[in-house]
Amino acid sequence: MFPHTRSEALRAVETRSAAGSLDRNHASPLTELCLLACSTSSSTNNSWDWIGHGLDRFLDVAYVNVKNWGQKELCNMILDCCAQQRTYEKFFGLLAGRFCLLKKEYMESFEAIFQEQYETIHRLETNKLRNVARLFAHLLYTDSVPWSVLECIKMSEETTTSSSRIFVKILFQELCAYMGLPRLNERLKDMTLQPFFEGLFPRDNPRNTRFAINFFTSIGLGGLTDELREHLKNAPKMIMTQNQDVESSDSSSSSSSSSSDSSSDSDSSDSENDSGSSSDSDKSSSSSSSAS
Repeated sequence: MFPHTRSEALRAVETRSAAGSLDRNHASPLTELCLLACSTSSSTNNSWDWIGHGLDRFLDVAYVNVKNWGQKELCNMILDCCAQQRTYEKFFGLLAGRFCLLKKEYMESFEAIFQEQYETIHRLETNKLRNVARLFAHLLYTDSVPWSVLECIKMSEETTTSSSRIFVKILFQELCAYMGLPRLNERLKDMTLQPFFEGLFPRDNPRNTRFAINFFTSIGLGGLTDELREHLKNAPKMIMTQNQDVESSDSSSSSSSSSSDSSSDSDSSDSENDSGSSSDSDKSSSSSSSAS
């Protein structure tokens, strides 16, 4: 009924086998699981009841074999099946989210996979890249994975490639579609998450700040950069204030050192005078004694 689903499933398994991360003994049940996932996601009966039924079937088969594969291999398989689809299928986002909520180990596996995928994103074709980005956008929106995974993204001309910029673009546009710009902006301003967004919204260098502002503005999300714009506007004043503080501290240290030097010189001259007067008194006393 869906001739492309079997080839997509087999291609996903072959990808894992070629990478050396899948044992041949596990390829057969994994192929069955991929076929189940692809057939469910590609079904014309795309109602929530059918998707829920497909999720239950997938979980039943997965639990039988997960001890042999390991949690991370199962998560990689879900991601690979999603990437192989011609268009993004929400079934895979729901499936990944269900596993993340079931057990902490699955959530941690998807956290690690996010960083691995971002570091090697230039190896993916545009269609696969788009599906992967939309899957992780769903996981972030549903809080299936923590937003701290965005820590690995460093927005600058030197640390990004065309592929990584496309990934970030699709990721945030999808998040905006899920949450709306106000809610997304509110989440990105959460004070408890700010350490993880320092690379995403850099303030260490005006050049990187401008790059981030221009990037988000070009993808239609300039509303996320209001604080960055204010920071860039006040940056010259902050630099001048810091320079003045440095100069004042240097002048105070130099004045204190000069005063200490002058006091030491005066002390040394006083000691020389005292020694000179004492020697004169000794001479006079010796001369008077000889005269007598």
